[in-house]
Amino acid sequence: MMRYTLFLIPLLVSSCFALKDQQSINQQEGYEAKVFDFKVVFFQNCIIENSKDKLCMREFVEHDSGVINQEHIEKKDINLIVKLASQVAVQVYQDSVNWTNEICKTCDEEILQRFRDAGMIGSSPIGTCLDYFQSPELDAIARANISKK
Repeated sequence: MMRYTLFLIPLLVSSCFALKDQQSINQQEGYEAKVFDFKVVFFQNCIIENSKDKLCMREFVEHDSGVINQEHIEKKDINLIVKLASQVAVQVYQDSVNWTNEICKTCDEEILQRFRDAGMIGSSPIGTCLDYFQSPELDAIARANISKK
């Protein structure tokens, strides 16, 4: 009987440590999923803020976001995300104005309108939103605001 006890005690202890390690891994995976969701919600809001038809784009994003779990993103974080998306939209607009002033100084309004219609003025909103989505800055903001619980 003593032999079995000596064999079972180390097995039991190692099982407890393995279980604790697995719980830690699961918590880390959950945290990473929350960080990713924070960033995706930013990207969605960035696209909406840069859209000419915000209502239509918001409806599209809401129908397309079935895999994103926003329940764990707090109201204060949603407000932060919207503020960040608005700042990126302002940057896109400013880039557009700068490009127009630099490249097309002598263009008349008709030429400018053709450029606008062709989507040739300014930086690409989707590209700019995607660049920020992938940036270490947004990752750091998400990690600072998502709790590890």
